[in-house]
Amino acid sequence: MDILIKSVLGIIVSIALLSCNNDDSAASQNPVDNIEKFYCSDSINPMCTEKVLIDPLRFDTASNDQLSVLNLGIVDNCMEIEYGASGCDGSTWRLTLLDSGSLYKNNPPTRKLKFDFHNAEICLAYFVKKKSFDLCPLKQPGVDSLILIVSDTTLIYRY
Repeated sequence: MDILIKSVLGIIVSIALLSCNNDDSAASQNPVDNIEKFYCSDSINPMCTEKVLIDPLRFDTASNDQLSVLNLGIVDNCMEIEYGASGCDGSTWRLTLLDSGSLYKNNPPTRKLKFDFHNAEICLAYFVKKKSFDLCPLKQPGVDSLILIVSDTTLIYRY
């Protein structure tokens, strides 16, 4: 009888161990993976110059290197920015629009964004440039608008 009980317990323990899942990838997923995706083509909207980048790690370390935002708005699914900074000619400036990777479930839902601006030019002249970012990667299924918080500016993105 003891052999039968030990055999049954052994089978139960074996089944329990085999059914365990050691895949911890779900716990370490990037928050972006938990946001529903809206289909966007891989190509950039021809009305925009770049796509918004969803990157929580880079969002937390973004630099603005004395960026002056002169005008900010949304036109044809593009966030348009007119910006300025001191420099020699602005040819080496790098401006990226970053999304935090988090979706705040308000009505309409809210996303936080910021500009990552790098300027290594050491000149006293001041230049103004314009750029636009394709907002399609931010869209959410089942809603037709988002609140976008960019630094101190709040915009409504309707699509």
